[in-house]
Amino acid sequence: MKIEEDQALDAFAALSQATRLQMVRTLVVAGPDHPLRFAGGEEGPHPYLAVRGGLEALVARPVYYELAELALAEACEPPGLWSGGAFFALEPDS
Repeated sequence: MKIEEDQALDAFAALSQATRLQMVRTLVVAGPDHPLRFAGGEEGPHPYLAVRGGLEALVARPVYYELAELALAEACEPPGLWSGGAFFALEPDS
């Protein structure tokens, strides 16, 4: 059976799209195995969540604002969140 180049590219594109969809649907909860960290930047902190195998996901800005609102409502010093039995301060890495 001979596969034409266009068919191979279509199959690769479909597989690539399926892989992206699978990655998007992965639910990761912050905790000791999936730490939440904040990297400092000129535009403010950038929150990252460890996903797996050294891969980190940048947390969307609206989600970060929701997390910050929850942390500030708790009035902890420093402001932060508890998740999975671990505390994550909303402070940039040093």
